[in-house]
Amino acid sequence: MDGDVFPTASVIVVGYNSRRFLDHCFVALLNQSYPGECEILFVDNASTDGSADYIRSHFPAVRVIESGGNRGYAGGNNFGANYALGDVLTFINPDTQAEPNWLRELVRPLVVDPTIGLTTSKIVLMDRPHLINTCGNELTLAGIATCRRAEEVAELVVADEDVTAVSGAAFAIRADLFRHLGGFDERFWMYMEDTDLSWRARLGGYRCRLAARSVVAHRYTLTLSPEKTRILERNRYQMLAKNLSGWMMLALVPTLLIGELVTWSWAALRGPRHLWAKLLAVLWLLRHLLELGPVRKATQALRRTPDGPVLRQHIPAPPIDSIASGVAARLASWVIVPLAVATAMLAFGIIGLVDPGATNLARTYSGTDISEIEMGAD
Repeated sequence: MDGDVFPTASVIVVGYNSRRFLDHCFVALLNQSYPGECEILFVDNASTDGSADYIRSHFPAVRVIESGGNRGYAGGNNFGANYALGDVLTFINPDTQAEPNWLRELVRPLVVDPTIGLTTSKIVLMDRPHLINTCGNELTLAGIATCRRAEEVAELVVADEDVTAVSGAAFAIRADLFRHLGGFDERFWMYMEDTDLSWRARLGGYRCRLAARSVVAHRYTLTLSPEKTRILERNRYQMLAKNLSGWMMLALVPTLLIGELVTWSWAALRGPRHLWAKLLAVLWLLRHLLELGPVRKATQALRRTPDGPVLRQHIPAPPIDSIASGVAARLASWVIVPLAVATAMLAFGIIGLVDPGATNLARTYSGTDISEIEMGAD
């Protein structure tokens, strides 16, 4: 493929007090071997560490856009996308370092297959680059997101494959599709917005694809504060309310209840502050149910694909061992995972009465390595 084939690309980086990461990030981005035209945009979310001025003085080829406030991941990237001129939009975190072929290989699947709407990179750990951080996000039927293939040996991940959701740390999307979907949902602010965008794209009939030769290192450390628990759970509820059809939501009630058991247990194991954060997320949902009605209607209007093919990629339950260890965790996994599989099979059987394509789609799930779970993967 030559430069005439590859579309113009816009690379968007949103930063908030990210000055310490910017050299590694932008040196790598400015040395990409992309054969088409490319622009790089830095959106500064009202940083107080001089990030915007630093980019202007040290990387003059980068367009600096000041958002005027901390708009979070979703709002900052939407703000940048409004200024982007490319036919493909790529989003990458500032605490990353992309390999020279990162952009070329990320965009390549979009060039060769029009059914692919989004692509995501093979993201490795900055401090342990031989190990995977994530290759897109996995998603349960109850909306719990996990990092795909986390901690696996990076050199063994060599093949492109469809994924349930892209990782917001490094992904690409067709610009016209991004705008058709309405961009990121800014109600999320941060966390789960990448998974929600991916789900909406799949409702519209597009695929999400891992571009295994597009490699980026990510300075990643798992942190789970009570505030993060609150936002993750709030956004999980929003995502489910928007994207599940009415029939599927009813059919999945037992599965969703198991998801609540998992997340309440997860919060309890981390102490009273996380339990309080989980309760705040539930109360938020109850207060905003009516407001979610129009949002749900707009999302369902995007639907071109029934529930069966969309939910085929979802797993019944997360790996239970990642929220606990020892005998209690093993007992819980022996109970919760089979229950989740059984209720998923029941749900698909019920929904199959109105959607024949939904029958026999529940997948058995045997992985119980709890170290992989992350309720949100930004």
